[in-house]
Amino acid sequence: MSTSGVSTTIGPRGASINIGKRGAYLNTGIPGTGLYDRRKIELSGDSSQNFSVDHANSQNTTPDPTVEIFKTENAASTTTDGLMELKNALLECYQNKLEIEKAIADLKNEIIFYAAILWLSYVLILGFLFSWFKNKVAEKKQELLELERDLTACYIDVDLDLDPSYENHFLRLSSLFDEVKSCDSIWDITSSKPLGSATDQPSVASTLTQAKVHFSYKNLDLIKTKYNAPHLENANGGNIYIYPAFVAIVNSATDFGLIDIRDLDVDFSVSNSLVINQVPTDAEIVHKTWLHVNKNGSPDRRYKNNPEIPVCKFASLTLKSETGLNEKFLLSSYRKSEPFGVALRDYCRLKNQS
Repeated sequence: MSTSGVSTTIGPRGASINIGKRGAYLNTGIPGTGLYDRRKIELSGDSSQNFSVDHANSQNTTPDPTVEIFKTENAASTTTDGLMELKNALLECYQNKLEIEKAIADLKNEIIFYAAILWLSYVLILGFLFSWFKNKVAEKKQELLELERDLTACYIDVDLDLDPSYENHFLRLSSLFDEVKSCDSIWDITSSKPLGSATDQPSVASTLTQAKVHFSYKNLDLIKTKYNAPHLENANGGNIYIYPAFVAIVNSATDFGLIDIRDLDVDFSVSNSLVINQVPTDAEIVHKTWLHVNKNGSPDRRYKNNPEIPVCKFASLTLKSETGLNEKFLLSSYRKSEPFGVALRDYCRLKNQS
């Protein structure tokens, strides 16, 4: 990743795919022979093409136009054109992994079978069978070692040759993420609805539907990289992994999308929220109000059960892309979250400086 664009090389020794600004190239060769071939892979479509999300199968028959939904409808469709080859390589790698795992399971059963026959032949003093089954067990164990070696090598080695300025920015981003993931509470926001005039609360603009989630460092099993990916758990869709050159949104090993980091739209803001239950330990209380309140901010005396409730200043982190990513998170400490939110937004905007 440099001012001229993103270039990614994937694949095992002897065969790889290089994806860069000039296109995608397939490199093949036989190690130790000097035989080598490089050819361009034709990609269909424009890398700046926008994807539309199909809502034809939506279960919401009469959606409320005032409600803003934060949900990525189809993770697979979010993939940027320029990363389609990487996605296909990951899918193929996953299929290979499944086949190897099945072969290992079958081979272990064979070893158990031959070992049992070996023991039986020893008990029955069948010398002419004993030697054959002993060799068979040794042969199967060797096959098992080779398959297990193949399984450990079943990944895509993503060689990210970052420009020093980009790498320093990403490493700083990772250090700031340490603070974010230590927030007492993090919520995935699934929808937001403006408060009506009859239920106006001072300094509170909307009601949120939310689910508690966790942030951590976590890499995809099939990707090998020297960088730790910030992992954003998602309650109503695929989990999000932030890598230096792309963002992955993953529902499963076969249902995922890859988004060019330069196509990620990040919005960070601070807002006030009512806290009905326990206040997070790191939240800042702006002021207090009541569950039922008059327009002038005074408690509504018509309600006997009208407890005083705090209003806290929380941080909002929204991630979007033109290909369909649409997720929003609420974090209990805006002081811990703001440096990361701003740094992530600036990192994605580095593309405008190239």
